[in-house]
Amino acid sequence: MIQRKFLTPHKLTLAPGQLCDLPATGSVFSCKSCTLPIVMCVDGGEEFPVDAGWSFNLAPDNFRFLQFRNVTTVPVIINFFTGSNLMSYTAPDNRQKVASTDSQGSDQINLAALGANPVPIPGNFAGHDRKQIFITNRGTNDSDTYNTNYIILMDSAGKFFGIIWPQTTWTAETNADFIIKSGPGCTTALRVVVGELYYVQ
Repeated sequence: MIQRKFLTPHKLTLAPGQLCDLPATGSVFSCKSCTLPIVMCVDGGEEFPVDAGWSFNLAPDNFRFLQFRNVTTVPVIINFFTGSNLMSYTAPDNRQKVASTDSQGSDQINLAALGANPVPIPGNFAGHDRKQIFITNRGTNDSDTYNTNYIILMDSAGKFFGIIWPQTTWTAETNADFIIKSGPGCTTALRVVVGELYYVQ
């Protein structure tokens, strides 16, 4: 069987209750837009619902015709593609980025002064999603305090995520919520700098 070209565009306007047969050869169906959900079938098979954004790929098999039925009481316009290859598209992220202060509102957080109390770091600030986070452990790294001046990094549920050792920075591109706290046995000043980049839009 000779397949149709890469992708062939189609547009149908279906009256209320109308049944429409469309001769089309290919393995791919992709619905670009549909003013209301309708039903369709492939090669006379079982009907199934279809709406904007729905697609299927039968490769290596091919269909010979498609059937559409408007189950609504108003006209429906459907735009779709058929062909031999499924094309995907990911919209670029055009949100602008801006440097922001620590979401806790301070330059440095003294974890030692807080004891075992964890400090939440939300991934959203003033309605803007975070782009990237930097957490710097400013604790001393001498031989006496290195093994106690570490930061425990946890996810939003309080599960262990990692350790940030003294005089090191951990960074990640994520808008996930985190929790930080000092390690057990920390008695000296353990200061932390949290820097975050947020999307403007």
